[in-house]
Amino acid sequence: MKLELFPLNIVAYPTKKISLHIFEEKYKKLVKTCIKNDKEFGIILNHENSLESVGCSVKIHKLIQQYSDGRMDIIVIGEKIFKLNKKKLVNDILVGDIDYFPISTISEKKNFKALREKYLQIIISFAKENDLYHHMSKSSTFELLDIFQLPIQIEQLLISESNEDNRILILDKYFSLILKNENFKNSIAYLDTDIN
Repeated sequence: MKLELFPLNIVAYPTKKISLHIFEEKYKKLVKTCIKNDKEFGIILNHENSLESVGCSVKIHKLIQQYSDGRMDIIVIGEKIFKLNKKKLVNDILVGDIDYFPISTISEKKNFKALREKYLQIIISFAKENDLYHHMSKSSTFELLDIFQLPIQIEQLLISESNEDNRILILDKYFSLILKNENFKNSIAYLDTDIN
């Protein structure tokens, strides 16, 4: 499958909301086309001039502002994780030959429930959150990330792992560190309330 790509120094993953300021001509055209045709594009991590092999498709959630010179402020939401097999430039846009990861299921529900319990302990301990029901209803590892500002290396590790149970193990270690060390509370950063 072909997917137009936007290499950035960020990691997208399913359910993640990302604010983007679009200013390059080639990406203005890409975004306009995606809005017009209700299409997705891919965000893939480009870190220190090295392109990762796993990224995530995103859908444009909201056009916040369009400027007279064509620049745009948009919000996108992560959709599906993909593996990049090949890439080539087409009209100055990187186009990937990709395969989407299969949608993974949790093989051990109790593992996720235990992880969510740690997540809720963090919310109660550090985050002054009133809407606990919203957090209690989450059902995947990616949904548990929305209040955290994780290093891009950890986010990339999580999306590169195709098995949900393995993502649970990774996050379990991270959540345990947060609960043991108050200095880790700096990793908790609520998304801008304007991202709706």
